[in-house]
Amino acid sequence: MSNVFTCSYVNANGVTDPNSAVANTGAQILIGNIQDTRSMLTGLGVSLPVGNADAGSYFNNEVLAAVDYGVRCFSFFHPPGNIPSYIPLCRRWLMFTPGLRM
Repeated sequence: MSNVFTCSYVNANGVTDPNSAVANTGAQILIGNIQDTRSMLTGLGVSLPVGNADAGSYFNNEVLAAVDYGVRCFSFFHPPGNIPSYIPLCRRWLMFTPGLRM
């Protein structure tokens, strides 16, 4: 769904806890997009898992409860040249799925 939404939202709103009341307000924005995506996929007759990516330790519990998986990006590489700098590429990541411990 999103790349570093929670990280960006909490930093823009002056907090650091991704599960604070402020962050939970931001989470509702993303959860609305998640629900819209699920509805669109259902309408198309497509069954796909819906996930979310965020930076470091900025996962929000409410967002994680609304998705099938989460990808944690530990570092970003912004490529030089003709690739736009607004497209970060995750160099190292871990996949988090319900019931999986890492």
